[in-house]
Amino acid sequence: MVSKAKKAQLKANKTRTATKITPVAAATEPKKGCPITFVRNMRSKVPALINRQNVSDFFKRHKYLRRLTKAGVGLILLDAFILNEQYSMNLRATYRGLTNAGIAFPVVGTCVYDYISTLKTLEYPTEEYLEARKGCHERSAEKILYLATTCGGIYFKAGQYLGTLERIVPKQYTSKLRQLQD
Repeated sequence: MVSKAKKAQLKANKTRTATKITPVAAATEPKKGCPITFVRNMRSKVPALINRQNVSDFFKRHKYLRRLTKAGVGLILLDAFILNEQYSMNLRATYRGLTNAGIAFPVVGTCVYDYISTLKTLEYPTEEYLEARKGCHERSAEKILYLATTCGGIYFKAGQYLGTLERIVPKQYTSKLRQLQD
């Protein structure tokens, strides 16, 4: 057994040796908040964070992700080896539709949340309210442009249509979505 005094002495020796920096090392040593230091620190931690046991524990805790992964692998195998061409095309179209919906719901949700969180504390006819609303229009138009270009298809056509509604839709939307007309 090591006594408490011995432990304290060992700890003091470790801190003294750890803080000693030679003049040459001090010049080449990056600052504490430097991104290079952050990357060096993360290099040593990443292998400890990602290993087979941690991934296994993650899927044990999240049953729905495990089920979803199994279903996805099953659909891929089914598509590749069992289904004929027509069923395979239908399955791919369904997958694409679900993927597009998975992109569209968060985009529209963040637009709605942006309007609610930005404008709920402001009074309607004030200049501050009108400027905040213009900012919301700009951000939402940018998100809808991203949605239209990423998902394509009906989302692209809807974006083109919104870009032509100059009398109904705010100017920020029409000016941003007019890019889809080309």
